Amino acid sequence: RLCRVISWFCGCWGLFSYTNHEEHFRLIFALCLHIDETPLIKYIAERLGVGNISLNESSVNYTVSSKDALQVIFDILDKRTLNTSKNLNYLMFKQAYDIYFYRQPTKISTELAQKMIALKKKRNKDRTEFKQPIDHVINITPYWLLGFVEGEGYFSTNITDYNLKFGIGQTSQEIAVLEAIQKFILALPANHLVERKTTNLVSLTINTKLKVVITNLWPIYL
Repeated sequence: RLCRVISWFCGCWGLFSYTNHEEHFRLIFALCLHIDETPLIKYIAERLGVGNISLNESSVNYTVSSKDALQVIFDILDKRTLNTSKNLNYLMFKQAYDIYFYRQPTKISTELAQKMIALKKKRNKDRTEFKQPIDHVINITPYWLLGFVEGEGYFSTNITDYNLKFGIGQTSQEIAVLEAIQKFILALPANHLVERKTTNLVSLTINTKLKVVITNLWPIYL
C-alpha cells in the first residue's frame, strides 16, 4: 500500500533533479508538500527508512539523495509506473544515476559531466520529446485518481445556477492521461467534456447534479 502512496504523490509532487558541483553531482528525489502534510511526510520517511525531512515557513520537503537510498525509490517506481509525462523525467533521472554511480574510472571525466548536463537540459520545460516507452501503460485506479485529484483537481460551484463542477487541468502533453481518466469515469451518469483552450492547457470537466456527485464521486474521497 505504501508503494501506491509513493507513486500517487510522485505523480503530483515528485521531483527528480541533480546539481553539479566542481568534482561531483548530487542526484535528488524530493517530495514537496504544504506544511500541513508534515505528519504524512514523516510517516513516509519512517516507513521507507531513508531520506531527510526539512521544513520552511509554508512547506515540508522530503529528500533522498544517496546511492543506496535512491534505489529504494527506484524499486517502488519501477513496479508502479508513473502515468504522466513525469515518467520520462524519472527514466532520465535513472539514466543519469547509472551514468554517474557506475562510472569507470571513478573520477568524473569531462565527457561524463557533459552527458549529465545534457540529460538535465532535456527535462521538464526543456523537454521536446514526450513519447513514452512502448511498454508504458496508463493505469487509472480509484486510489491513483484520489492522489492525482489531491494535487491537480478542483471542485467549484456556479453561484448563478449552483451547478457543480469537478475538473482536472493539465498541459496538452497529458491528453492521453485525461482521456484515460475520462474512460474510467464514463460509467457515471453525468456529462463529460474534454475542453481544449486557446493555450496549451487541456481540462477534463464533469458537470453534474449534487445527487450524482454524492453517489458516484464522493465515495472515492471518503
